[in-house]
Amino acid sequence: MRLYAKRKNILSTTQTIDKKEICVKMKVSILIDGDEVFVVDTDVGERNFRGKEEECQMIAAISGIDSVDFALYLNEKLKERGKSANKTKMQKLLYICYGSYLKMHDMQQLLDEKPSAWDYGPAFPNVYHAQKSNRNGLDGLQALSPEKLKYFKIFDDLIDGVIDFFGDWTAEQLIDWTHEADTAWHKKYNKKKDRYTSLNNLDILMDFNGYMT
Repeated sequence: MRLYAKRKNILSTTQTIDKKEICVKMKVSILIDGDEVFVVDTDVGERNFRGKEEECQMIAAISGIDSVDFALYLNEKLKERGKSANKTKMQKLLYICYGSYLKMHDMQQLLDEKPSAWDYGPAFPNVYHAQKSNRNGLDGLQALSPEKLKYFKIFDDLIDGVIDFFGDWTAEQLIDWTHEADTAWHKKYNKKKDRYTSLNNLDILMDFNGYMT
């Protein structure tokens, strides 16, 4: 597994191996064929991780899940539970998923971008621009393919836990929570020169150490 963690810019395009593409990153390509999940690396070839969801999660974190895709899946999970989230609340729930994953997986980064210290708390710029690109926000974007939906199910426990605890919080309550003193957001935003820059993953981890055991 460390082999993948240390590689840089391995893959810029997907190899055609008669499998359906799930997501393509600069480091590895994650694909699915039936019930089998594969990771393709141009240097070491193809390795099969069938039935090893934890390993698949780790590789996904190393390469970084597309933040907009993850937000779309989170949005679908909220709707399944009869809940909704405006743009601000979605950003905060996404941040909690991100921080929880750091804690649960020894600093493995879930998404392909870090949250930034914006005015209303941590925010993911790519997700923000996707939300703004359509009058209906995430609901107006193209839905995830069945293949991607199947892949993202490995994150159901993480997302369900976040929705169970925070799903009924308002956007304002979540903003207040992320704005508490000495949080990762507070440390960045309090320094004018650091505003709108990426939060430090170690600072985020420290926040989530406080309430996750």
